[in-house]
Amino acid sequence: MTPPESACLVCGSADLLRFLDLPRVPVYCNVLLPTAAAARKVARGDLTLAICRKCGHVFNTAFDPKSVDYSDRYENSLHYSPLFRGYAEALARELVERHGLRGRRIVEIASGQGDFLRLLCRLGGNEGVGFDPSYRDAPPRDLLPAGEDNRAGEGDGTVRFVKTYYGAGIEKVAADFLCCRQALEHVPDPVKFLTGLRVALSLSVPPGSPKQRTTLFFEVPNSLFSLRDGGIWDFIYEHVSYFCGRSLKGCFTRAGFTVQRTWESFGGQFLCLEATWPATRETAGIFAEVPPQERLVEYATGLGDTVRTLVDQWRERLGQLRREGQRAAIWGAGSKGVTFLNLLNAGDEISYVVDINPEKHGMFTAGTGHAVISPDEITNAPPDLVVCVNPQYREENTGMLAVRSLEIPVVAV
Repeated sequence: MTPPESACLVCGSADLLRFLDLPRVPVYCNVLLPTAAAARKVARGDLTLAICRKCGHVFNTAFDPKSVDYSDRYENSLHYSPLFRGYAEALARELVERHGLRGRRIVEIASGQGDFLRLLCRLGGNEGVGFDPSYRDAPPRDLLPAGEDNRAGEGDGTVRFVKTYYGAGIEKVAADFLCCRQALEHVPDPVKFLTGLRVALSLSVPPGSPKQRTTLFFEVPNSLFSLRDGGIWDFIYEHVSYFCGRSLKGCFTRAGFTVQRTWESFGGQFLCLEATWPATRETAGIFAEVPPQERLVEYATGLGDTVRTLVDQWRERLGQLRREGQRAAIWGAGSKGVTFLNLLNAGDEISYVVDINPEKHGMFTAGTGHAVISPDEITNAPPDLVVCVNPQYREENTGMLAVRSLEIPVVAV
């Protein structure tokens, strides 16, 4: 197989179209720094995106796996947001009901601080094991409403965490249900990773025992949202891959799984997949609609102009604010916010960045060194404009300003 930089990471085709170059972007968007000076000196890498004309997969041909190492400084939890928490709870309930997850063993890969795994286990009385090198021994966050029955099932609703990557040779943990959210896009070789996952699942079954049927659930960013809908702030160095429905399904099929269904979620920003192992001919056959291959390439071809236009428009808008003696604030210190700041090369026209996640308060954004504050601190120095980097959260951000008696315009990028 040809090297990754010249062949598709999913299907191996060399028929690639390079369509976007973003040099010297921060290697990490979700590692915030304790000082502005340290934040401005972060490691950087090149983002050179190509799309496979055969399967539609998009990936960074310039990615260097040696440049990333996920430690406990990595923080990308979205569960402090009521909107996202509502999404996660609805998703967990759907999975528990559809797959009868009661008194079962659940394994989560890249479980972060365990928010979703705890939710699945408490809703169904399941036992959970989470694998993540960035796990911190932090107290659990209560994600269920008061009075919720957390022990509906034969399991005890307990979880434990292993501070490492999951794979063959690590630990033989059998799973009735295996989930992995917002992580596959970080993997340098997704087919190899999934093949190793299949091997790990097979090793979890004692010799001579019947194979245990495992259902898998994966969630990744939806490349269509970035290509078709102009979600350009999602392009970050940490993401090696950007999956469409076709390439995500192909990835699992090549690794030996049976794909049951795929669908879009969270306003089209996410792409979800369910698969089973051992492989079977039985499938639900419910798959997200994917545009024709030529249309995907067309979207990618026009993205460079979209990036330049949006960056120029926002530079002009923020520059005009500064000329008028006004300032703006960004809401969201995650991937989108950090990418927005760096692509614009933003300076003091942005007063600060607001984020609801307390783990980020008092820290500084990678690349630009903007201070991150809590929503409560906005009242100390209210901006003239709030820029919401994710349209999904505009209503939530506006509501948080209103409860603090702040009437500040909120615009979504």
